[in-house]
Amino acid sequence: MPQLQGLLLVQSRQRPTPPDGTADELEIPRPQKFIVWSSISAAEEIENSHLGKGETMKNLPDGVGFEKNIQPDLLEVQPGTRGKIDLEGLRLSQDFHSIIGVKKALLTVPVKKPDRQWFVRTHPDTAFQLTTAVLELKEEQEIYLLSKDLWTELPGEIIPKIFFTSINRQGVVFLWPIRLPGEEGNIDDWNRSALEAAEMARSGWIRLAANRSLGAYDVFEATGDLPEPEWNLTEFQDLVNTAFKGRYIEDLEHPVLRRLRGEI
Repeated sequence: MPQLQGLLLVQSRQRPTPPDGTADELEIPRPQKFIVWSSISAAEEIENSHLGKGETMKNLPDGVGFEKNIQPDLLEVQPGTRGKIDLEGLRLSQDFHSIIGVKKALLTVPVKKPDRQWFVRTHPDTAFQLTTAVLELKEEQEIYLLSKDLWTELPGEIIPKIFFTSINRQGVVFLWPIRLPGEEGNIDDWNRSALEAAEMARSGWIRLAANRSLGAYDVFEATGDLPEPEWNLTEFQDLVNTAFKGRYIEDLEHPVLRRLRGEI
């Protein structure tokens, strides 16, 4: 049973005054339609109003009157709106975030290479890249940033990497780490092809897939006219802070380094 929100007589005719003053001998025109609004159900409204022959509706808003002999079958229940809902006006547009001033907070920024089914872009501004030395734990699949003061303290443990700020078609922002050439300039085909793919992704959507037989990545360019990514980023510093929360090592007493030394 729909919920109602009041009672309003929409259309009725005035009760005629009989010439001889005997109202009961005349046929009384009945209202054509009622629209009902109330906080109770239609059944409860009808019951509480005590509708019946010779009775008047009760609990009506001030200024609303009804003729006698109103029967429940004249009531028409309608939704509690005062006008037609404009569905087109309620539909969200593609840029509704900018219309209502919403900005998504980046609480998680993955540090990973793109999934093989993702089409991705890398940020065209080199200010959103970081080239540094890192400590990579293969078994845990975790990368730690290191204070520059520690680089000389960890020979053989740190490796050079570049991090590209990247985004996929679903709007997921992530840091894409790629190993850089060593001191002698050597680099394997996996990282060489990944670097080339990251550069291509600065200007177009690409997909990366490992080719084990080739020993390198295959790079596929999107053939459709895909829209430009919406970065909505402010500071690269904030992005890095979020991505490496709890994974920045500043001193030799850090638990990760103590574990490498066999102290814990």
